[in-house]
Amino acid sequence: MDLVGTLQVLVRVVETGSFSAVARERDLTQAAVARQIAQLEEHFGVRLCVAVPTTTSRFLVQRLPTLLAGHPGLKVELVISDRFGDMIQDRLDLALRVGEITDSSLIKRRSWTGERIAVVAPSYIERHGAPTVPADLEHHTCILHNVGSDSDVWTFVTPEGPKQVRVNGGFLANDFRAVRQAAEIGYGIALLPLLEVFDDLQSGQLFSLLNGFPAPGFPVSLVYPSRRHLAPRTRVVMEFVLAQMQEVRSSLEARTRHAAPASAVAND
Repeated sequence: MDLVGTLQVLVRVVETGSFSAVARERDLTQAAVARQIAQLEEHFGVRLCVAVPTTTSRFLVQRLPTLLAGHPGLKVELVISDRFGDMIQDRLDLALRVGEITDSSLIKRRSWTGERIAVVAPSYIERHGAPTVPADLEHHTCILHNVGSDSDVWTFVTPEGPKQVRVNGGFLANDFRAVRQAAEIGYGIALLPLLEVFDDLQSGQLFSLLNGFPAPGFPVSLVYPSRRHLAPRTRVVMEFVLAQMQEVRSSLEARTRHAAPASAVAND
């Protein structure tokens, strides 16, 4: 590695705030510029700390190898926690946060609405059929995410307004992953964050239900402590995460347009 030359590239990336601008200046591809920066960070042993909630950890863990393969030398430490701590004190460069951001010291790069969807395994549909409206859930076995006294009350948005349904089931857990696993083996219907089950929906291991009756969403934000001296490695990971979120959105929209109703699946 040309250390001096790569340091000059780093300086220009910081000054311009853009990989593409530096790539044009030096007649390089954007990937080549990013690779030089990654090599520099590897030379100095720099590591990026990223905090993610449990609801998105599975989704990102399965995609981070793609990012790392494209940026040799980049090191990412994933800190999985639902606790909102001090990012500077915790030495975090970037974080996905669920809920409203009230800390004025944090910069929001992007916010969007997280989604919960009802899901079920094909084997359950084969045995019991599928609900077509939220009220049908009262007659099905459901898997509860234990978050308190109202864990058995699920809310859906209908043309008439929010509709609450009290569901029943013999299995409940305080962890999304356990609820997902119980759904995958066909025990019952679960209401889970989209990112927790996105890959299962893509593979057909789980089906989405009640697509015309969404559950209320929740705010998700990508944040970092300060705009000053935003490291190139942070920009790389940030843009990667945003691209993955966009892929989910596009896939979900396509699925909504083309997927057959769950009742049709049950009758096949």
